[in-house]
Amino acid sequence: MIIETIILVAGISSIVSYETTGKGIADHAISAVAKKDCKIARAIHDEQVCQSEPQGSVTVSAPSAPVVNDTIARANDVFAARARKSNEGH
Repeated sequence: MIIETIILVAGISSIVSYETTGKGIADHAISAVAKKDCKIARAIHDEQVCQSEPQGSVTVSAPSAPVVNDTIARANDVFAARARKSNEGH
């Protein structure tokens, strides 16, 4: 149950990151290590994955604890409902 919740939160975080910055979490991590503007999807277009840092920068804040806790609670509800449904079938 914990692993599923972590996967769900990571997936939601990546979607929010992509929608707000045009880059996923992995892109941001690679950019931080390389100290360049990196985006894995550029490889599909035969472009350099990492390019020089852009002139402007974007700062993304992590969601507040209540938002994270609410997301985890909702995910737990979904998984609990699935477990109940699965147990009813056996």
